[in-house]
Amino acid sequence: MLKSWRAALGVALALLALGARAWEVPSGPAERVALPSGDTMPTLGCNVWGLSPMNAYKSVLASLGAGMRMVETSQHDRNEGKVYKAIKDSGVPREEVFIISKLEPGKGSPDEVRRSIDASLAKLGGTIDLMVINWPYLGDTLAWRILEEYQQSGKIRMIGLCEYEGEDLSRILSVATINPVILQSAINPYNAMEENVRNARRLGIAYESYAPMGKGRRHLMDDPTLGAIAERHHKTPAQVMIRWCLQRGMIAMPACHRAGHAADDVGAFSFSLSAEEMAKIAELDRGETWVPVDD
Repeated sequence: MLKSWRAALGVALALLALGARAWEVPSGPAERVALPSGDTMPTLGCNVWGLSPMNAYKSVLASLGAGMRMVETSQHDRNEGKVYKAIKDSGVPREEVFIISKLEPGKGSPDEVRRSIDASLAKLGGTIDLMVINWPYLGDTLAWRILEEYQQSGKIRMIGLCEYEGEDLSRILSVATINPVILQSAINPYNAMEENVRNARRLGIAYESYAPMGKGRRHLMDDPTLGAIAERHHKTPAQVMIRWCLQRGMIAMPACHRAGHAADDVGAFSFSLSAEEMAKIAELDRGETWVPVDD
C-alpha cells in the first residue's frame, strides 16, 4: 500500500512539475503539443530504426495513412531518402509532417560534420524539424555548436540529444548557446528513468522514448500487470505502454516494423489510464536497460 501511495505521489509531482498545459494528451496523433521549450511537435510517431530503405518507405506510407504526422529516421540507418520519398508519395503536405533525423557520431572535423548534415538535408527535402546527436562521442561538443549554426540558419528547426545523461549531458550544456529541446532514450515501464525525466523538465527539456515497448521484448509485453490493465480497457499491452508515455508528458516513437503497427499504435489515443493504473505501472520500474534490437 505504501509503495503504491509513493508511486502515485511521484506521478502527481511529475505532472505538477511539467505544467497542466503540456499534460493535456492530444486527441489524435496529428495534433501537436507544446514542449517545455515553447516549441510544438506531435506526441506519437513512426520510428524506422533498423529498417531497409524500401521497408522504411512502406512503413512511413502506412503510418501517414493511419494518421501519424511524425517520422524518425537517422543517418546510421541510411533510409532518409526513402523516408522523404514516402512523405512525398503519401499526398500529405510536407508542412504537416514532423521529420526527425539523427547525426551519426564519429564525424571528426567541422567540414565532416557539415557535409554529413548537408547530406541529410538534401535527402530530406532541405529542412529537418528536429536533428539529434545519436549518442555521446569524443567531439560531440563541436557537433553541437555546428547544429546550433544550422538551427540559426533555419535549415534545422530544433536540435536535441539521444542517450545523453549525467556527465555527457552536462558537457553539452556547458558549451550550448541553444539548449536541446528533446532528450531521447529507451524509456519503458521497466526503465522509467523518472529522475532523469524530472531533471530534464527542470531544464526546460522534453523526453522522447524511442522504445516505449522495449522493442517488443516478450517479458515486458507479457507482464501480468500490463496485461490486466490492457484487458480492462480492451486494448493491447503495447497500446497501454504508449498511453503511459503520453500521460507522463513524453513523446512516444515506437518502431513501426510490421504491417498494422501504426494503426494499432494510434489506438493509444482512444482511452486513458487512471491515476491508480499509472501508479501500478510506476511500480514496475526496475531500471532495466538494454541495447534495443530489431523486432
